Amino acid sequence: MLTSATTVIWAERAGMAYDRRRYSLQHEEEAKQKQVVVREKQEAEMKSSFETFKQVVNEHKYSVILGSWATTMGIAWTIINRDKYMTFSQKIVQVRMWAQGVTIAMILATAVASQAERRAVKEHPPVDHSWMSQLKAKPEETTTVRKVTTTS
Repeated sequence: MLTSATTVIWAERAGMAYDRRRYSLQHEEEAKQKQVVVREKQEAEMKSSFETFKQVVNEHKYSVILGSWATTMGIAWTIINRDKYMTFSQKIVQVRMWAQGVTIAMILATAVASQAERRAVKEHPPVDHSWMSQLKAKPEETTTVRKVTTTS
């Protein structure tokens, strides 16, 4: 009895797997995803470590800013807490000021990096393959198209 139940379950799973492979687009999507992953790995191997660092920081800007704020809070608290002459509230204010200064510096650095990226994109604009740009590039073909459309 246990053997037949197990066989039925395995057969059902195998049938479902066959149906997914045979009749769904999921298999094609998985193959495309694998190709994308392989391409990204090849691109990552070609990049230098600095370029990879820049890309990761660019993708996670706000996490980096928040992490630098929290790290600065911890480091500043460790350093300022050693001072025996400050009260607790003065220590908190000092820690907050240090963290605020580092956070503003990080925000400014992020803004500068974003502007540099925008300039690079402006210098090398993406190619427009739309039909309007093709018509503007070849006006002699436009008149032919207009003549054909206006005569009929």
